[in-house]
This record gives sequence, C-alpha cells and structure tokens, in this order.
Amino acid sequence: MKRQLLPIAKILLIVLSAPFFLGSCLLQSTVEGSGYVTYPIEGSHSLSLDIETRNGSVEVIEDQSATEIQVLAEYRAAAVTRSEARERLDGIRVTVERDGDGVYYIRPELPGGWKGRDSVSLEVLLPRLGDVRVNTSNGRIRLEGATGACDLRSSNGSITVEGTRGKLEIETSNGAIAVTNHAGGLGARSSNGAIRVALAPGSQGPFQLSSSNGAVAVDLSSGWQGLIHSGTSNGSLKHYSGGELVASYKVSMQLQLGSSSEVSTISTSNGSVKVRER
Repeated sequence: MKRQLLPIAKILLIVLSAPFFLGSCLLQSTVEGSGYVTYPIEGSHSLSLDIETRNGSVEVIEDQSATEIQVLAEYRAAAVTRSEARERLDGIRVTVERDGDGVYYIRPELPGGWKGRDSVSLEVLLPRLGDVRVNTSNGRIRLEGATGACDLRSSNGSITVEGTRGKLEIETSNGAIAVTNHAGGLGARSSNGAIRVALAPGSQGPFQLSSSNGAVAVDLSSGWQGLIHSGTSNGSLKHYSGGELVASYKVSMQLQLGSSSEVSTISTSNGSVKVRER
C-alpha cells in the first residue's frame, strides 16, 4: 500500500487563556498550523475516497482541472504548555493511502492520539469523484460532484451536497442538510436541523427524509413519479404539484405523482413539510 505524509507548511501559534480538563490533564494552550499534500492518480477512472477526522470540517470537491489528489489540512494541537502543544503540532501527519481495490484513504495522525481540543479540517480536490465516504465527529461536511455511492456522517455539523449522481446517504445529529441538483436514491436524517432537497432534472430516485426537529422541503424534478408519504407531529403540510392527493389528514398526507408505485417518505417531529414540482 502506497503512503504519503503531509509535512507542516506553516505554524500559527494561538494560546488560549481559559484552561480546561481532559481526563486528569489540565490543557491550557493550543497551537494551530496548516499543510498541503498531493498524491498521484493511477488510471482515468472515477476515484473512491474514504475520509475520517475529528473536530473539523471536511470538503470534497470535484475539480476536472486537477491532475492529482490535493489535500489542504488545517489543524490544532492541545497541550498543557505552548511548547508541548507546538511539539505535538510538529508531529501531526495526514496520510493518503491507496488499497488494492483502488480506494484512497485519508486520515490524520496525532502524536499520543486525539486530545480534547485537537482538530483537523480537510479540503480535498480531485478530478473524478466516484464513491465517497466521509465521517467527522464534530464538523460540517461539503461535497460537490460525485457519481458513485456516497455516505456522509457528522455527529455535530451541517451537511451540504451539490451535483451528485448515485445513491446518497446523509446523517447528522445536529445540523441542517441541503442537497442540490442530485440524481439518484437519497436518504437524509437529522436529529436537529432542517432538510432541503432539490432534485436534478430527470431524477427519478426515491428519497427518505427525516428530521426530529426542523422543516423539510423538497423540490421535485419535472416529471418525477412516485408515491410520497409525509407527516409532521407539529407543523403544516403543503404540496405545490400536479399530483393527486390520495389521503390528507392533520398530521400526514399521501401524494401520488405519475403511475410509479415506488414510495418516498418525509417525516419531521417539529416543523413544516413542503413538496413542490419545478
């Protein structure tokens, strides 16, 4: 397996005066830095990515002018003193590895493992995006232009997706979800945040959208077909389309568009539901 390490490009020192505890260790200082790495691409096929980080955002963008994988990282290291934090920062590496199946794994590595206020944010550019998996424990996710199966998860942060084609699964415990110009099946869940979806022209993929606390709005593509089951425990239900309202109650409705019997679902515990056809 090929492996490449991310060198430190620059270091910015920021000392935070407010102390905090991490287990039994009192951490008073943080140091910030950034770096840049490239990784060569083999073949002309779409590239699959698997990215994990903590306490940081992740952006994955398809840039057809790129000739290699480019990773820009911004990171923060915490320690008891400034000198110890700087030493930890100097040891941070971001690795890019390619396995036998052609999947590129991007991971940050921190000396002594992750500590309370450690943070690594990643911005990744590459020319052809296929399958993408992203997981961050505390940070937003942004994805532009992928043609394969995508799985995006954050425990605390918004998720934004644009111009994707293929199966898309999104989940955040605390944050809004916005999907624009997507074609394919879609599952999106937020425990606390609004969901807004605009399907790409011609998209016929079913969707399952769920929020525990937030409004849900869907813009269907012209000619979309299927049966939509929607419901809210506290909010209005509205549709602006040429479909047939099969059933309508105070907290739920069923809307049939075209002849397809494939079922899509929309649900929220606290918020309005809107469906319209563009």
